[in-house]
Amino acid sequence: MPTFAHIGGTWQQQNPFEIALDAATAIPGNGFLGVEIRQSTLNLHGFFSGRALFVGPSLFFSLSKAIVVKVAWEAQIPAETGGRADLVNYECQEFRVQFAWNF
Repeated sequence: MPTFAHIGGTWQQQNPFEIALDAATAIPGNGFLGVEIRQSTLNLHGFFSGRALFVGPSLFFSLSKAIVVKVAWEAQIPAETGGRADLVNYECQEFRVQFAWNF
């Protein structure tokens, strides 16, 4: 899914490629509590210009039979190849909210 960033006074389209793994356990009240690890690679103007590894807790809960919400807070940790966090292309921490609708 394309995202947009405000860089140098203009809005630019970014095309991140992300892979995520989430392990969760059921909690009372139609929810799941888990931990997520996510690798994101930034593709800007046809070149891979950044990479980040994020880890943090996640919470899934049902608003109804058809609507599910995921809330996650993730902190960037040093990547396995570079040994440091990419703070130029990514934030140090991210808070994400995602909605899913079953139809």
